[in-house]
Amino acid sequence: MRSWLLLVLGPSLVGCYNYAPLESGAPTPGQVIQLSLTQEGSDRVARFYGPGISQLDARVRAMRADTLDLEVRRARNQQGFESSFALDSLLLPRSAVASISERKFAVGQSLLLGGVVLGGAVGAAAAISSTGRGNGVVTSGGASSPQ
Repeated sequence: MRSWLLLVLGPSLVGCYNYAPLESGAPTPGQVIQLSLTQEGSDRVARFYGPGISQLDARVRAMRADTLDLEVRRARNQQGFESSFALDSLLLPRSAVASISERKFAVGQSLLLGGVVLGGAVGAAAAISSTGRGNGVVTSGGASSPQ
């Protein structure tokens, strides 16, 4: 019973995402995006996230005339070092943004990862269940003498 449940639910527990250029003109509220910043943008966010920030991963709270209202999740500097935040609020002018990418579900990678996780879980379950079974032979620790 458990193995069928694992077979059905296992692949849904893992998921891979990629960032692709934003297809629509402007991001929508609730959308998860990745922003590449201009030098102006890097200078603007330096007091909050440190110098040399080149990318932000965020969820869009609102899109105002020329300003993005964001919940920042991650900031990445030019060397690739990341800092995570608990949805830190930030207002950022569009002029501070070089490009915007949207997060998309990667079906192929998710299926592959789900298969690997599922295969490992099934293999581990089989190994655990087989170690509990003996070979049917009962042995004694020492020799006994007949009486």
